[in-house]
Amino acid sequence: MLRFLAFGFAFVAALSLAACGQNDGGGPAETAVSAEHAKAVAIMPAFVPLYPDASVYSSIGSEATGTVIFSTQADGEAVIAFYRGKAEEAGMEEALDEDDADVGTMTFSALKGEAGMKVIAAPGTGVTNVQLVWQSRALGP
Repeated sequence: MLRFLAFGFAFVAALSLAACGQNDGGGPAETAVSAEHAKAVAIMPAFVPLYPDASVYSSIGSEATGTVIFSTQADGEAVIAFYRGKAEEAGMEEALDEDDADVGTMTFSALKGEAGMKVIAAPGTGVTNVQLVWQSRALGP
């Protein structure tokens, strides 16, 4: 479990420095996934769907594990709440829920057996930068 939890911390700096687009249309932006990242996004397990208005900047993954880095117009609390709900729907147990008030970074992780997710949400300029890490094994009963 410690290896899984530590896996995500390598990209925290990248989250803080990610260049982010703006949605000036007043409504939610559509999800933006380039062909370069489409494969990793397509194989994401059902318990870690891409956030609705995500703009993907980086991804790597297989059917067993992966990471997607994206930005969203939503605040960190909304992002964490979204993935907390997905974890609960999948029957996962919360493993970590932290809020670093000094820098505004929020972290949530949940596990069930050998499957898990970790979400790091950090404030950017007008957006929230998110790193979503998953490890997928059978989520049977």
